[in-house]
Amino acid sequence: MGDCLKQVARFINDRAGVTFEKKEQLFRLYFLNALDQLRIRSCEELYEMLKDQERFYKALSYFLISQSYFNRESRHFEIMVELLDRKRECSILSIPCANGEEPYSIAIWLKEHGFERFRIDGIDINPVAIERAREGVYEARTVSQLPDEWIRRYFFPAREGYRVVKEIRRHVHFEVENLFDLYPDERYDMLFCRNLLIYLDEKRRQEAIWKIHGLLRTGGYLFLGFSDYIYELEGFDRISFGDKEIYRKRE
Repeated sequence: MGDCLKQVARFINDRAGVTFEKKEQLFRLYFLNALDQLRIRSCEELYEMLKDQERFYKALSYFLISQSYFNRESRHFEIMVELLDRKRECSILSIPCANGEEPYSIAIWLKEHGFERFRIDGIDINPVAIERAREGVYEARTVSQLPDEWIRRYFFPAREGYRVVKEIRRHVHFEVENLFDLYPDERYDMLFCRNLLIYLDEKRRQEAIWKIHGLLRTGGYLFLGFSDYIYELEGFDRISFGDKEIYRKRE
């Protein structure tokens, strides 16, 4: 990897925590796609764009994976509705939320199980993904893991497949944010952070866990993805639900 490419990779790691260590071929593919899509000619020009605060996120979006689907690891949602109290308002954070499939899935599960008072925040560092999430339009294959009756109830036909109904969209709020820039104010009852930690180096992984710990209220629950599994998390207790394990912030 040339000096400029190394600078780009290092800068992305420093700013966003994403590492491409042992993924040089993948990084090169992302790099070439970024040059093509941004219509720039050199690595140096891309590096200057990344250093520009106003253009950083646009350039970064070409180095991130923002693909998911509704109802992914649905056992987590079953556990979620078991743990939450219908009598009180709940707040949930999905980070990274990609194109919105996860936070909308959470909202659908809550609605389907009788919850009315809830707020879901979806946060992602990719502005293109957040724009898609706010629009709430998805291809048919993206919703295919949902029961047919849920698709009929919570979506309506749109030009590209289906759009999430307004009743669900009003519960979900999206923002372009970097996890490492968030202020830890202990406001969430639950936090879904699935398939992020695997992309971070060890130092950034520990920083991310510290940030997550600060965002959860005492006794709040953390859901990690299958690929993110960590046996012990400082400040958390591990709780088993059959074949799934989640984490609870210690009292």
